[in-house]
Parts: sequence; structure tokens; C-alpha cells
Amino acid sequence: MEFKKLSADYKKVLSTLDKEILKILLNPDNGKRSSEILSKRTGSPLSTIQRRRKY
Repeated sequence: MEFKKLSADYKKVLSTLDKEILKILLNPDNGKRSSEILSKRTGSPLSTIQRRRKY
């Protein structure tokens, strides 16, 4: 996740990968998805998916 400074505050900005993960997880047709399936569908390393799912 990236932070951008806006005046005196910092605003969290979702990356493209974060948006893809959320889109897959929030799709009602998908049900529960493992990190391995998310990794294959997004083309990202498994460790990256696991790290991002922690938060």
C-alpha cells in the first residue's frame, strides 16, 4: 500500500494488485479463495498475496 501526502495528512492509496485481489475476494460467485488461487489469477508471487492478505 502506498501513502500520498495531502496537506498535513497522509492518504492510503490502493495499488493495482490490491484492487485486483479485492475484486476477486468480493465477487459473490467466488466464495472462499485460497492465496494460491489468487496468486495464479493475478500473476503475482504467492508470498506477495499472503503478505497483502494479512491486513
